[in-house]
Amino acid sequence: MTLVFGAAPAWAAADAPELPGAGLSLLWGLPFLGILLSIAVLPLAAPKFWHAHFGKVSAAWSAAFLVPCLAAFGVPVTLYELLHVLLLDYVPFIVLLLALFVVGGGIRIVGGLRVTAFANTAALAFGAALAGWIGTTAACMV
Repeated sequence: MTLVFGAAPAWAAADAPELPGAGLSLLWGLPFLGILLSIAVLPLAAPKFWHAHFGKVSAAWSAAFLVPCLAAFGVPVTLYELLHVLLLDYVPFIVLLLALFVVGGGIRIVGGLRVTAFANTAALAFGAALAGWIGTTAACMV
C-alpha cells in the first residue's frame, strides 16, 4: 500500500503548468466574491435583470479572473487551471447533484405526523444535527 500512495506525486506530469497560489494577493479572490454576491443579491434586488442575463453576469465574472490570469501567467497556466477546475471540480459536482436529484426524486414519505410549525422546526433541527454528524450530502440522502 505504501508504494501506491507514495507514488501519487509521480503520477502528475513534471512539466505541468502551475498557478503559484501561495503568492497571489487577495485581489485575485474578488471575482469569486463578485459571483457569490451576484448569485445571492441579484435575484432579489433585480429579478428581471438576473433572469434575463445571469449567463452574461457569470461570464463577466469569469472573464474578470481569466483575463488578468492570462496576462499575468500566460496561456498554458490559464488553460491548465481552467480545464482543471472544469474537469476535476465542476463536472463531478454536477454529476453529484444529478445523482442526488435522481435518488431523492423517487422518495415519498407518508405518515400520520401533523404538519405544524413545531414539527417543521424539529425536522429542520434533526436534519441540521444529522448534517453536522455525517455531512450534508449524506444527510440529504437520509
